[in-house]
Amino acid sequence: MGKKKRNQADLPRFRYTFYLDFLANELDENAQNALHHLREQADFCRILGSYPQKSKLVGFVKDEVDHAASITSSTGGTGSTISSLPSDEYENESKTSPLNIGIIGFGAFGQHLASKMAQHHRVRCIDNVDKAQQAEQIGAEFYPIFEMTKFLRSVDVLILAVPLIDFESTITSLTSITPELLRNKLIVDVCPLSVHPKQVLQQNLPPDVDILCTNPMFGPASESSPKSWNGSPLLYDKVRIRDELRCDRFLRFFESCRCQMVQMTAEQQDAHTADAEFVTHLTGRLLSGKNMLPPTPVTSKEYAALCDVADMTSGDTFDLFYGMYKFNEHAQAHVVKMRENLARVERQLAAKEAYLAASVDMRNSDRQRLIAECKQLMREVASKSMGTTTTTTTASSGESIE
Repeated sequence: MGKKKRNQADLPRFRYTFYLDFLANELDENAQNALHHLREQADFCRILGSYPQKSKLVGFVKDEVDHAASITSSTGGTGSTISSLPSDEYENESKTSPLNIGIIGFGAFGQHLASKMAQHHRVRCIDNVDKAQQAEQIGAEFYPIFEMTKFLRSVDVLILAVPLIDFESTITSLTSITPELLRNKLIVDVCPLSVHPKQVLQQNLPPDVDILCTNPMFGPASESSPKSWNGSPLLYDKVRIRDELRCDRFLRFFESCRCQMVQMTAEQQDAHTADAEFVTHLTGRLLSGKNMLPPTPVTSKEYAALCDVADMTSGDTFDLFYGMYKFNEHAQAHVVKMRENLARVERQLAAKEAYLAASVDMRNSDRQRLIAECKQLMREVASKSMGTTTTTTTASSGESIE
């Protein structure tokens, strides 16, 4: 082939084979969709197997890896090893030096956080209501509200899992009663909105207190609607961090739980998520009342998605929903739009119903007019037929007489 033809020839110069290991079950719907799309793009795709997380290599596969490691090390190379997952490394680190985490507000979300964190760290909690039994089941230590001073001692990270409407009063109470016990601690908020907590924390906390604003976009799981941390976003803003190592260790807990770590400012968090979260909770509350979504043995994906929205929002308190309404300047406009959209749909339904009724009446009137015209035409035809017959008879009679 000449040089020109060689340049124009569509021949593959290189071919590669990639080994991909991803955290998902092969039979999951999302995994199936991804694999189907991969087969559309790749010339060759083969599933080598699906195995449990944190499992170890055994059998001939382990023997081959060990053999390859020994050969590489003997030749002076780095050597291949059976490395552990990042979650395994974090678990080993947390066992050697766990954090002392305190949670103020032991509601549904506070208990959900405590149940996860107690597996790796020492967790203590405090609430206005006696929830010592729930804390004992989780593996956390419960303190009544009048033992706040004792609760704050030896705490490295303090999580504020209180409703958004009570956030400012909680911070004011802490700074007025025990301000010295907050020094050199990491204060973390987990509210659905971040701008208001950020402003409150900056205005009331001294400079030697670290501030981390987060928005965990997941929650407690239910039997009908599980809320997995795996792949769920965790938005965080390092507002004021002096101890970077402690903050990173705290964030690595969520990373080890397979959360999608997204760092953005509190203002960006609210700009991207506040309206969507409020509309979602508003829709869920409208759907969850008075048996709006009855169970049915046969459901579509759309109906199942609505049921999931209703289930996910039904477990949240009204105080949480009111906080999302009060501290979101667009919330009232969304309520008005929702009402206007409902009124518009009602008008469309009424107009369609009136149009169909008018069409039926018009068809009925046209049918009646057509029937009347047919009757009139038949009468005219009948009368003409009778007149012709009489004339012929008369003429015949006249001829007979003649």
